Amino acid sequence: MTNTQRRLTGAVFAAMLCAGICSCSGKSPAGPEEQPGTFTELNWVGTSVVYHEADGKRDVSIIFVLADWCGWCKRLKTESLADTTVIRILGESYNIVYLNPDADSLVVCGDSTVTCHVMTSEVLNVRGFPTLVFLDRDGDIIGPAPGYRSVDSMIDLLERMKDGEY
Repeated sequence: MTNTQRRLTGAVFAAMLCAGICSCSGKSPAGPEEQPGTFTELNWVGTSVVYHEADGKRDVSIIFVLADWCGWCKRLKTESLADTTVIRILGESYNIVYLNPDADSLVVCGDSTVTCHVMTSEVLNVRGFPTLVFLDRDGDIIGPAPGYRSVDSMIDLLERMKDGEY
């Protein structure tokens, strides 16, 4: 993929996030085999949910900073973020945001907008990928969790953060 294609792909995805196309109510539709309130897929929201009140907003947000070119980010997406237990915990307890640090688009940051790169490097102070950044209900940073997380490690981290162990 060329740099131009990569930028266009990132820009389109970030624009979808900002427009709310990728955000969902937090619950997937209940099918015949699903129970109401179960989570079967990740429900990404835009950064505006982190900084502003929204229906169904949870007390903790996680910004997943994942670069398209990063092998560990790809592995995190295909392994840890595909696990049904991880998906359930994220759906029940967190507002989750996908942020591509290389995208040229703008994202909400408090009462202003910044580029994805500025959000990543200057606001969140991310220095490596993948990184999960935990934020409280007001959008204040609780702390980063840099590096790849296996399914078990991800579940442990999410459970501890959910229980307020930060």
